[in-house]
Amino acid sequence: MNRLSPLTKGGLVGVLLAFLFNGTSTPQNHSNTTYRLEKNRVVPCDFRAAFPSVKALGTDEVEFRVSRSGDFYFIFYEKAKLCRLDSTGKLIRSVSTVTPLNRRSSGLALSPEGDVFILDGRGKHLYRYDASLDLIGNYLLGSKDELEPVFGLAATSWGDLFVSGGLKSTIWKLEPEGQGFSAKPLYLQESYRYFHPAEEEGGRLVATDPLGALLVLDRYGNLLRSFNFRKGLRAYPTFGNYLVTFWPYTELMVLDTVGVVRANWKTAELDSAFKQVHDFQVLKDKAYFFLPAFEKIFVFRIESFDPSAFRQGRH
Repeated sequence: MNRLSPLTKGGLVGVLLAFLFNGTSTPQNHSNTTYRLEKNRVVPCDFRAAFPSVKALGTDEVEFRVSRSGDFYFIFYEKAKLCRLDSTGKLIRSVSTVTPLNRRSSGLALSPEGDVFILDGRGKHLYRYDASLDLIGNYLLGSKDELEPVFGLAATSWGDLFVSGGLKSTIWKLEPEGQGFSAKPLYLQESYRYFHPAEEEGGRLVATDPLGALLVLDRYGNLLRSFNFRKGLRAYPTFGNYLVTFWPYTELMVLDTVGVVRANWKTAELDSAFKQVHDFQVLKDKAYFFLPAFEKIFVFRIESFDPSAFRQGRH
């Protein structure tokens, strides 16, 4: 494989529930499906070999991603450390990043093929690691505009890299150019700010406007639909709907594709250890929450249920 080539070449879980969430509205002509989060497991993360002299990892400088194989990838920006843990939380490998980074101006993405991308918006560099954390690319990022602050990085299954950032919170497409990459803005509606892009099936992107909108875009930046749901920061597709969190990160909910709330939870209802839910990941039918203070990942299964099918014996 040419390592300077483009990035990649590219139901419902039936659950018999006696308990349904109250307050879920169900308009005509829309699915009656509701949801619950069922605790699946807790993964203790062992970073001792990576940080033998550090007692506390901090809370504001770390991001994580979950691979399709179930491994976890963490970046500790200021400590300049990239770690890979297996599905049980055992450290497989840790490496030092090329330079210390600042979370406000940096981003982390994991491609479906398992490559790890780190964006240094301030230094205008893109670093690419393979799944085993060998550095396979150090690219200069060409752009006349400022990319920082960085509000999210996404590596898609169709081979594109997108970053949301800059003073106007634009979405930029990173394209191979010579021995490096160029950053070209998508032409988006200026009435929105675009945070934390994530891939949705069908070659679409999901992003949030922190003022209160969930945005669905095609790969070219055309707005397909939007709806308001409060001041939110993260949204991930799940079962065709969206698991979202919003300011002040003390509540989660599932929105359907027209913005109707199908389920919602106070974070304290998930586990007594939860105070806020800020950064989390969704992979297939599982949601992953990392709590830095406990150095643990809490894994919840997203379960869905259609009460009308149950009543009519179609379960």
